[in-house]
Amino acid sequence: MMEGLKPGRALDIGMGQGRNALWLAERGWDVTGIDVSDEGVAQAREEPKRRGLRLRAERVGYGEFAYGEGQWDLIVLCYFLPRELPARLLRALKLGGLVVVEGFHSDTAFVRLAPGGFADNELPRIFNGYRTLHYEDVEAPAEWGGALGGGNRIVRLFAQRPAPPPGACVFQGRTVARGQTTCWGVTTLRCEAAGWVRAGACENSGKND
Repeated sequence: MMEGLKPGRALDIGMGQGRNALWLAERGWDVTGIDVSDEGVAQAREEPKRRGLRLRAERVGYGEFAYGEGQWDLIVLCYFLPRELPARLLRALKLGGLVVVEGFHSDTAFVRLAPGGFADNELPRIFNGYRTLHYEDVEAPAEWGGALGGGNRIVRLFAQRPAPPPGACVFQGRTVARGQTTCWGVTTLRCEAAGWVRAGACENSGKND
């Protein structure tokens, strides 16, 4: 999901040993990772030093971490998502900020030890208020714990904190401020908060102003 995007400030919640946080740091993201595991945080601190990367790794629970408001361009939640978090994270993201989620579908519990999975279409529902950019429900091989079962049913969500509507409209490559008009053939168009609306006939029919 992140390939090709401009790096910014990223937060990895429940980062474990920092696999995803390190991937982002390698690509220029300013990354903070949090976890309650002493060993995981220790490894997430040592590995960046070995690779010459910068990564802030904090041993803190998700409930105690100071997320702030409008602080993050990206928040990552891989196989860790308390269901009360999305509402809190919406405020923590910058306008237009992104969230990437991956986790087990609840059906995976029938083939391996994977409690707490998500039901059909549950992820988009609990991220109410976000703009869903991509959602998928797929069968995938086990990345770890293979002895506990063969495959997994995985759900993934890529979503965004909606940005406010633009303060202007565009007509033939030119910006028109809200409340202003332009001619489109014989029709006057006016830029309003919801976008272009018809506003009667043009005085000079057939000409654009």
